[in-house]
Amino acid sequence: MEWSQQKVLVLLEVYQKREILWKPRHPSYYNSIKKEDAWREIAEILNVEVEELKKKIESLKGSFRRERSRVKKGTGTGKGFQIKELNKHKLPTYRDVINLFMYKHSTLKLTIRDSTTEAVNELEVMWNRIGISTTPKRNSIRKFEKFYNEYKDIKKQYFSNNNSDNQKHKVENFVTQLNKLFDIADNSEVKNLSSDLQLFLEECRQNDSNKCLPLISELNDNSIISSDQSVLQDEQDKTLDDNNNVDVELRGVPNGGIKFRAPGAMHHARWLSKALYSLKIYMFRKQFHINPSELRALREVCVFIVLFYVEAWFVATSAIEAPYHDLKLFQNLLEHKNHHPKVAEAALEKLSKHLGLNTKGCIHPI
Repeated sequence: MEWSQQKVLVLLEVYQKREILWKPRHPSYYNSIKKEDAWREIAEILNVEVEELKKKIESLKGSFRRERSRVKKGTGTGKGFQIKELNKHKLPTYRDVINLFMYKHSTLKLTIRDSTTEAVNELEVMWNRIGISTTPKRNSIRKFEKFYNEYKDIKKQYFSNNNSDNQKHKVENFVTQLNKLFDIADNSEVKNLSSDLQLFLEECRQNDSNKCLPLISELNDNSIISSDQSVLQDEQDKTLDDNNNVDVELRGVPNGGIKFRAPGAMHHARWLSKALYSLKIYMFRKQFHINPSELRALREVCVFIVLFYVEAWFVATSAIEAPYHDLKLFQNLLEHKNHHPKVAEAALEKLSKHLGLNTKGCIHPI
């Protein structure tokens, strides 16, 4: 017969209540007549044959023993989840931190202290990234080591088959704690945070640790904008630096300070990186020396980016309309020659090398 999940749960519940079937210390454990009576009671509840019932219990016991063996050996599903890095879009929970620790300790074979230190280093980056000061590193390390010792103690008691009420209470508390925020904020500095950042931290501390991290520019606007996490996780890292730059230009220094990253690799076949750097340089033009001729050239490039390149970049995904958009771009650049002839002529010269792709038959009027 087929055993549904609900039926198996009912079986486990009624089987657990009849200790005579599984507890050697039960006074009637060796009384075969009473045990058969208990089996028949369960069979009647589930409407199955006694032999079928016994086979299912043995199957469940076998699955349990295999799983427990995997846990002891540290392999298979019992090894637990490991993560190579923390989720960059929410403050980490105890579960996140211990999973990161397990990856460094079990997979990378680092010592317990080195694994703890590296995990705490990544934690501090997460907190400092949104402008929240953290406690001294030694305190954070001590906090995690205490939590890890609790985990080892619970694991040890589990394998010793300690099923006391006190042990069950410890396990329940530990599981609850796993989903709580691993809080390393410096409480003496919390009062100096903006009101919205204080509210965000308080909500995370109240078991809402899945809240997405706010952007720096949003904090300066005194508003935390809730956004769908699945979308924000893909875009937040890409936009954080640019939002910070805009924030500096419009409102001054943000709460978290100003952080610049060194430019990465820039392939000459990818012009978008040049466009972004040009816009950033123009935004910060007052913070370093730039001569008038360079400023004029930079301004012309930025005007070209804003008026022509951005629009062309966004409509490039439509293949059927590509010839029309190309011709429209040519027309706009020809008109732009009256204002900035050098930039327009340079762009037209580059685009003219691809005119062979636009034939009369591929123009799709819209």
